Amino acid sequence: TRGSSKRFFPFILSKSGRLGSRGETMPASARAFERVLDAVHDVLAEQLGFWQMLRLAQTSPTFLSRVCGRARDLSGVYEFHSDIRKIEVRQLVALLRRCAGLRTVNMSGWTIGGKFVCDEVMYALAAYCTSLRSLTMDRGEITDCAVATVARVHTDLVELNLHGHKQLTDGALRAIAQHLPKLEKLDLGACKGISDSGVVALATRCTALKDLSLDHTRISDAAVSAVAMNCPLLEDLSLWD
Repeated sequence: TRGSSKRFFPFILSKSGRLGSRGETMPASARAFERVLDAVHDVLAEQLGFWQMLRLAQTSPTFLSRVCGRARDLSGVYEFHSDIRKIEVRQLVALLRRCAGLRTVNMSGWTIGGKFVCDEVMYALAAYCTSLRSLTMDRGEITDCAVATVARVHTDLVELNLHGHKQLTDGALRAIAQHLPKLEKLDLGACKGISDSGVVALATRCTALKDLSLDHTRISDAAVSAVAMNCPLLEDLSLWD
């Protein structure tokens, strides 16, 4: 159960690299653990949040290979605690490498860890998570190049949240416009580097948009008019501040 992983998965890697407990090799326990995973890996992949998955992936090669590949939703930011600061970006990338079936990635608020909403993670998502449909990467340090890479690979994305990336420019919007025609929900709030030109290009190509946020941006009437003329399915338009 959530919050009880230590009780049910007390395994760590021994110095010899074999799965054990308290630093000693325990092949019988390792085999028993593998049998449990074979029986319940689908349920584990569905129920475990990000933090538990990352901890177990680091302590069990079996978990990493058999469960992570069945994960479809990676979120669980609210399970973070102070130990998350010990996790490195490379460890998250290693986890993503095994999570090829992910359809939803929500990293809202992941700057608690201080480093996860970044280009390196975006490139990992592009390289390994080819089934992605919904991506939230807000309030981090992502560049136009990383957004363009994800857009080129994940052409079936229907939801994209890039709220708060002040360094993004119209280049990112043109890449989204070119490669994401199925996009239905887009949040560009507080992306102060974008302008009317980028929004016009976006509205002209992403005509399936239903929900668009342009809060805290410097757009003018030209951008809003382009959205009005080209996005007939629009249901929510946010222009706060």
